Amino acid sequence: MADSKKNPGCQLWGLLLLSISPWLTALGDTAYNTLTYNNVMSFGISKTAAGVAQVPVNGQLFFYGTLTNASLYSGGAIYRTSSDGLIVETIYQLQETDGFIPQSGLLLGRDNNLYGTTLYGPKVGVNLQAGSGTIFRLGLDGTGYTTLHKFDDLVATTDSVSGFVTATNSDGAFPVDALTDGNDGFLYGVTTRGGVNGTGTIFRVRLDGNSFQVLHSFGKINPTTGYNANYTHEGATPAGTLMFDQVSGFLYGVTKSGGDAGNGTLYRIQADGSQFQTIFSFEQFNGAISGRNDTTNCHGAVPTGRPMLVNDTLYGVTELGGNDSSNCNGNSDGSTTGFGTVYAVAVKDISGSGLMDSSKFVTIHDFAGSDGQSPFGDLVLGRDGLTLYGVTSGGASTSAGAGTSLGEVFSIDLRNLTSGFNVAHAFASNEGQSPTGFLIQGNDGYLYGTATGGGACSGGAVFQLRNDGSTNSGGNISCQNLYAASSNTSNSLYGGGGSFSLTLLGILAFLGIAAGLRRLQKSNQVSLNWILGKMGKI
Repeated sequence: MADSKKNPGCQLWGLLLLSISPWLTALGDTAYNTLTYNNVMSFGISKTAAGVAQVPVNGQLFFYGTLTNASLYSGGAIYRTSSDGLIVETIYQLQETDGFIPQSGLLLGRDNNLYGTTLYGPKVGVNLQAGSGTIFRLGLDGTGYTTLHKFDDLVATTDSVSGFVTATNSDGAFPVDALTDGNDGFLYGVTTRGGVNGTGTIFRVRLDGNSFQVLHSFGKINPTTGYNANYTHEGATPAGTLMFDQVSGFLYGVTKSGGDAGNGTLYRIQADGSQFQTIFSFEQFNGAISGRNDTTNCHGAVPTGRPMLVNDTLYGVTELGGNDSSNCNGNSDGSTTGFGTVYAVAVKDISGSGLMDSSKFVTIHDFAGSDGQSPFGDLVLGRDGLTLYGVTSGGASTSAGAGTSLGEVFSIDLRNLTSGFNVAHAFASNEGQSPTGFLIQGNDGYLYGTATGGGACSGGAVFQLRNDGSTNSGGNISCQNLYAASSNTSNSLYGGGGSFSLTLLGILAFLGIAAGLRRLQKSNQVSLNWILGKMGKI
């Protein structure tokens, strides 16, 4: 936890919170200190993806999500479930020509259509080809599936001096994260790889699929250090949904690698592609200084998820690092393992050039392992305007039992950043494990999310978290076999089919590891296995 006496940034946050406390107090103290788990839908054989989009339909709340299980003949599925789990339907099963693995989750556009991406595809020719991914649109009733953009195939680019190989194209590859609706007629997103330097891109496209534009290609990789750093200090491997500030016109995002120390960056860019600025480069681990096995640092490492903008302050998480924020002296405060952080940045402290003083980049919580580890995904602001919620991949030893690491949901009271952290719920094995890191607050006031494993049927779950201690009817625990396709969509859910399963590919994609599984037939293309092998990692 950050110490305000040692970290001058904490004093700044105290003044900031005093200035906004009157209206916060008026909203009432409705922070979730304890969340009660309720099952909505438990999967039998499945691979749930990044999260769900809520859609009110005739007075009933539905959640639309994606399944990343794929086969030789299907690229995954899109489903919906009512908030009580009593209605569960597969509304569309992706075909081989659509793309494979809709991992990013779904966005409900202002035109009342669903928008998403596929990590790979579509299939071309007679052989299974991974492809570079697609952007798609789908109606709420499952009709009108349209591929809005197909990302170009990757080609091998070799550094003439070092022989270092990157996979490049013109527009990016592997769109892992959800899209952002800019309310200006454009959807915005990122690709983790590809682009002219192979380090990923920022793009936008109109809701009708026209005017696709690469807003920014991240900088060239330093062939001597690989993905640990790059020449331009911009970062590499952008990760997470973009946050669009309509007042300033800036999009905010993070990269998982690159920057000055290879531990990622926080950046912003104007919606028209101008003024790309690196705001902060996450520093090296203390072990790089001491020579010890020490993965701690001052501000965290490997940021993920969408930076959440609240009252002109950006909040976000890092999966690694931290545990040295109280003094930032290069020595870990206790454990030599950095379990990740929650950070805060006041927009007013970002200079005109984009860079900011590291003393004003505030670590508001260091995870210690006992209170969770490796936070990832998006933070969400509760409807009370007081509380941020997030997810970790490792759980605290509360309801899940000591020594478990099934994941947790945490909350942060914005009125007290230095001591407002709280473990709101730690997952038990029968509830779900490996939460996808994306929560939303439903119109009914409850939090909803998805887990990729565990649950009542061991195949993952859609879950609800309540702060009033009440329970629902138990949800749907009929444990549908997703490979048992049914013509009756009422309470039947399916995805895949055929004997060739890409479940492992979905798991690798979830970890951000792009596996090269396609054979490229053109003479100027090479096997992705070979490219990524030369790159060393992705």
